Amino acid sequence: MPPRNHRGAALGRLFKIVTLMYSGGRLMQRDFAEACECSERQIRRDLLVLEEAGVPFTCARKQGYRLDPQWSPLRLNLTLPEVLALLLARQAVAGHAEMPFSHSAQTAFDKIAALLPPNLRDRLEEEAIAYYGSGKRQYAEAPWGQLLSAMHGHETLEMTYYTIGRDKTTTRRVDPYHIVWLQNYCHLIAYCHTRRQVLNFALDGIQEIRRTGEAFAIPKEFSLADYLRGAAGPVLGDPVEIVVCFDAEVARWAKRRVWGFPHTLTDRPDGSVALCGTVRGLDDIRKELLTWGRHVRVLEPAGLRDALLAEARAIASLYENP
Repeated sequence: MPPRNHRGAALGRLFKIVTLMYSGGRLMQRDFAEACECSERQIRRDLLVLEEAGVPFTCARKQGYRLDPQWSPLRLNLTLPEVLALLLARQAVAGHAEMPFSHSAQTAFDKIAALLPPNLRDRLEEEAIAYYGSGKRQYAEAPWGQLLSAMHGHETLEMTYYTIGRDKTTTRRVDPYHIVWLQNYCHLIAYCHTRRQVLNFALDGIQEIRRTGEAFAIPKEFSLADYLRGAAGPVLGDPVEIVVCFDAEVARWAKRRVWGFPHTLTDRPDGSVALCGTVRGLDDIRKELLTWGRHVRVLEPAGLRDALLAEARAIASLYENP
């Protein structure tokens, strides 16, 4: 049996030869010998070992030694569910111009796919599952780099911000905490020095960012999970208790729906189902309930019930008085 150090040196040479071929370029036996500090005769023996081990490489007079472009010396040991999750993530981001880092996501996924064993790589290309969602607005032009840098360095920013609800542009000084996706809308969670509270800012509303050089620290008592608890969408308000009844025709769909706030669902004798929960403000839950049409009835609070009634009457008037 060869000594351990000899065996280690041989493995080191083999790895270096494969790595050099993988990196590309016109490489001949003398180049490998120089890099490995050995003779060309030793390199020829090493190349025979690699060939017997099934490493796919070719040698051309003008191109030198090259690996099969479909083969990689690195491998990822992923399960099929993990590959499908990777596929779903790729479809969710890559190819959507409105999503941030869309092109970079595609190239990253291509590099990951190249490291998969052939059978799993084929499954990735089959696209057995598909995702056709995307962001609700255009986020590719948002100042991602500046925001991520400021969050990492805990630096206060000054930004020019357009509030679409009030159709107004203001200047804000903010401490950026997190970037989150809320019901397919992307928001910056930050402490606002003007309002003196943590707010969420739509990323597509940030028009310009300026660095201040001032440092901040996220308060230890702040919890992103607590801040977002009860969020039915991107517009947050004060906690409100709601009671909503879905009729028997849609009850099974209401029970299957994922409600993103603390709630309970209770079956009623007539086949309907009651949804009781706590939401952060009524704006987003009002929009959600409107999508259920005549199949939903608000029991509490009165303000939410009146808002849906007013909306229903306004819709009806469009058709009653053309």
